[in-house]
Amino acid sequence: MATMLLVLGGGLLFVVILVYTLFCGDAPQHEGGVLPKVQNCVMAFIDPLASETVRRWVKWIAGEWCCTKMEAAEDYCCFQRNLFMPGVYVVFVSGAYYCYYVAILVAYVPGERSDGIPFAYGLVMWALLLISVALWITCLRTDPGIVSVKNSAEHQVYPFDGVIYIPKECSTCKLMRPPRAKHCRTCNLCIARFDHHCPWINTCVGAHNIRWFISFLVFHVLLTGYGGWLACWALVHEVARAQLWQARYLKDGAAVPVDYEYIARWLLVYHGQAVIGAAVMWLIAIVLGCFAGYHLWNALCNETTNETYKWKKQKWKAKQCTEEDIELLLRQRQEVIDENPKELAAGWSISQQQPGEANAAVLTHNVYNRGLLSNMREIFFPLQLPLVQAARTVESEKRSKKKKKN
Repeated sequence: MATMLLVLGGGLLFVVILVYTLFCGDAPQHEGGVLPKVQNCVMAFIDPLASETVRRWVKWIAGEWCCTKMEAAEDYCCFQRNLFMPGVYVVFVSGAYYCYYVAILVAYVPGERSDGIPFAYGLVMWALLLISVALWITCLRTDPGIVSVKNSAEHQVYPFDGVIYIPKECSTCKLMRPPRAKHCRTCNLCIARFDHHCPWINTCVGAHNIRWFISFLVFHVLLTGYGGWLACWALVHEVARAQLWQARYLKDGAAVPVDYEYIARWLLVYHGQAVIGAAVMWLIAIVLGCFAGYHLWNALCNETTNETYKWKKQKWKAKQCTEEDIELLLRQRQEVIDENPKELAAGWSISQQQPGEANAAVLTHNVYNRGLLSNMREIFFPLQLPLVQAARTVESEKRSKKKKKN
């Protein structure tokens, strides 16, 4: 039993450390440490052609032409907008659910050989699957908040904070980039409140689809977690049906009651498919749970993934600055703040330094964090300028009148 718990605990700890290393290994505070090296090794395993050593070996074994074609295929699949990763998602989800359906939902139908999984429990699994796929399709089809020359004024809903966002023109789109927007190299577009580019939905995560993306992650966590729980529930009932808790076996010539290790071995022998299904479901649920938790925490703090890395660098930079450097940065910040429109700057705590607040703290303060309720409201109901809201209301009223006349 102790060995089994040690293996499970070690596996869980390994997954958590791996996820943290992948997302935070390149943070400034880890510079010069072990985590950046581990991250490079993991990325070399995930993306072998990114390593110069691996590329040289491929060229030596397969030739220059083969290496070039492999790099082109990798660039198309991973760094350009295409339907490859959405196709992988469809194949993976449909294949995984089919295996789960055959190995667990069908194998444990109530009957003479098994107490089975109640039909209603299976319906919940189907409902979670349909909702998860529907949210994925919604993420695919929803505009993330594309900024163009025509609508750039509509996305000027945030003030410049003078720290990580200053007035700047996008050299590709040839427009003044709104605060919190960023140009995505994969989509070749500027995205309002840019979070990151997600290949699974073949688009960016921005101001207008972040709510659907977070819901997509949460429901996939519920789907995989519920699938793991349902498999465990069926296994527990199989153990009770076989009356293993009352069974005894011979050990050193004496009859001793079965322990957890014996039950685990029995399950692996007679119900191996269900055990593997439960383990895979829980593993995916843990990984997706870490990712969903990260994005939920960012939503509560009103930060994007892009801003998280910006703030890490800014905090590291503020620690290295002298008092003179900080004073210069504060003056530059105030100049940018003064250029914000008054009607836009209202309601944002960016105007003046608070009494007793250290200079370095001002340079690391997220002015877009306005409290938990306001932050979550902003996620599910993206901010809009009053004039834009009024124009859209008038337009919707005109459309409704036309429909009534027709």
